[in-house]
Amino acid sequence: MTAFYRRSTIMAAKGQQSGADSAYPKLMGLLSGMEDHEELTAAMRTLRSSSQTRVLFTVADLKQIAKISETGTSDVRKAAIQLLGCFGADIPAMKPLIERNLASITSSEYAAVFGALGRAQVLQEEVVALIEKEILLRTREDVRMNDDYVVEMCALLDSARSLARNLRPQVTAALRKIVGDYKQDDRVKGMALLAYAATATPSRHVVDFLTELFNSPPHKLFNELAQSLGAFAKNCRQSVEYVMACVEPMSALRTSAISLHKRISKREVTGENEFLSTELRDGIHEISEIIVTFEEFINPARPI
Repeated sequence: MTAFYRRSTIMAAKGQQSGADSAYPKLMGLLSGMEDHEELTAAMRTLRSSSQTRVLFTVADLKQIAKISETGTSDVRKAAIQLLGCFGADIPAMKPLIERNLASITSSEYAAVFGALGRAQVLQEEVVALIEKEILLRTREDVRMNDDYVVEMCALLDSARSLARNLRPQVTAALRKIVGDYKQDDRVKGMALLAYAATATPSRHVVDFLTELFNSPPHKLFNELAQSLGAFAKNCRQSVEYVMACVEPMSALRTSAISLHKRISKREVTGENEFLSTELRDGIHEISEIIVTFEEFINPARPI
């Protein structure tokens, strides 16, 4: 098959999003006999962009993509990993990523792996165990905080945030330490804050930590701090026990968040400030709802 024909087929498939039945076999057929890495990545990007085409995938197709994700050039492997990430509810897609030898891949592939695992709907216990292991490995004293580290940590922490499963205290303590570590890149600190709010088992300890941050907000973490309130509220809603463990100090957290919201509201109207204001307002509303609901639960209105 000529390169011109292969490229024409890929371009035609892109224009056949509504005709998934015809685009799907053409693209999958190309993956079997294609050697050019640019054409391979283009074909997999096209498959990833069409939800109608992905519905037609079989277990055999997922196994084929998983095999491609371990061979070929780095861009091909990354494209295959990203395609597997579209199948978060399928074990044949998630299991190869969980079992991947992370020490032998590039930082961009590593980021793609955890970007995919953050969307996992199956094997979540295994995914959480892997995330915990990687966070502890990357928070050791001897780890070099170079550019690859920043890329990998941001992806790893975002995966933890997306999955929103409670992590072991040892791991969340490491996240908390990152937030206050002056040696860490601000992007890593921001992602660590969001991951902490979403994964630390709710308690007075967690609420007090967030309250301290709202009282003295780190300038470069404003965006993540504004989003952390909603992430923490969602975390609390998983269990009545979680709410009971931290609802008492929540009023102080809400007061600190309201104070920060007032400060931001007085700033010049910009896209960033509007984003911060909206995120904070929504988070304050969610925290307020938890407080009010709990108070109504323990002090129901008595009939006169």
